[in-house]
Amino acid sequence: MAVFNEELQKAKMDGSRKVMIRMVHKRESRRIPTSIIVDAKSVTKSGKIKDQSVMDEIEDLLMYYRKKCNKLSLSIDSMSINDLYDYLTKKEQAEERIDFLAFFRKYMA
Repeated sequence: MAVFNEELQKAKMDGSRKVMIRMVHKRESRRIPTSIIVDAKSVTKSGKIKDQSVMDEIEDLLMYYRKKCNKLSLSIDSMSINDLYDYLTKKEQAEERIDFLAFFRKYMA
């Protein structure tokens, strides 16, 4: 089973840091980029995020990835970390729509 937690990148010149999601699966790790950026005053000296709204946003992302992994059930055991990364980061496709008129015309022909 994959494990997810948040990780901060090194501080930039202005003190801001980008938040990454660290995924560990089968003793291998890979980072999933996010669009969350925290400023210097939102981080403690020990490197922990103290802004609750940012923490809530990160927790929502973690729950999203955990739910997608739970949908895989036992098939996650046969996946490599790269396969799992691709599965988690691909954009969800809308369900394929069936064109009723095209189907009917084909049926009638």
